[in-house]
Amino acid sequence: CITKYLGLGSFLQWDEGARVNWITQQLQSKRPLIRTGDWNKPENAELFTPTAIDTLETFSMIAEQNESSLGAYVISQCTSASDILSVLLLQLDAGV
Repeated sequence: CITKYLGLGSFLQWDEGARVNWITQQLQSKRPLIRTGDWNKPENAELFTPTAIDTLETFSMIAEQNESSLGAYVISQCTSASDILSVLLLQLDAGV
């Protein structure tokens, strides 16, 4: 959803190398990937699925918590490096 929002096409259609390269570039960038709440704007309704919105809101909520209140967690259904890097990118973007 985020890459479509940014006008880059579908992340899911990219091969693993393209995914890892793009995420790595984003991790090195100082700019925010997406502004908090942009996923709820009416003009973006077709870009963000309910699951994506829930995920982005969860990261926003986690960022508001005391750092010591969160421990390790499992990234379910992880099958590739880009799955792990995606979580890292979303965490950093949310301020976790």
